[in-house]
Amino acid sequence: MVREHRLSRKVISFGGIGILNTAIHTVTVIILVEEFSVSPPISQVFGFLLSNLFSYCANATFTFPTPISAFKYIKFILVSSMSLVTAVIFSIVVQLMDRNYLFGILLFVGVNPLISFALHNFITFRRLQRKKCCTK
Repeated sequence: MVREHRLSRKVISFGGIGILNTAIHTVTVIILVEEFSVSPPISQVFGFLLSNLFSYCANATFTFPTPISAFKYIKFILVSSMSLVTAVIFSIVVQLMDRNYLFGILLFVGVNPLISFALHNFITFRRLQRKKCCTK
């Protein structure tokens, strides 16, 4: 029961941070496309980098309480890179379909959160269990 409560709290925290992360990513992409005429796929990369740094710091602080470190961030960005690849692929496919780039963002937002939580929970922020040793 306690373990389920901790998992629920993690999912809620990850989701809240994810909403802010998505807002940072989306606003960055829209500003770069609309104001600076940067192509949507390139804008996705910049949106990813900015939102990823925020996401790591927030999740390391609130969701998976652990000290912020370069090693953990490298793991975080490697796992997150799968999200970047997905975002760029969606953006390219949407362009090839001659659809508005916002459609690609919507597809990504619908698919990414659960996969991302699972990967970060079990890879990035995984805590190694210490073996308990009983001596008499």
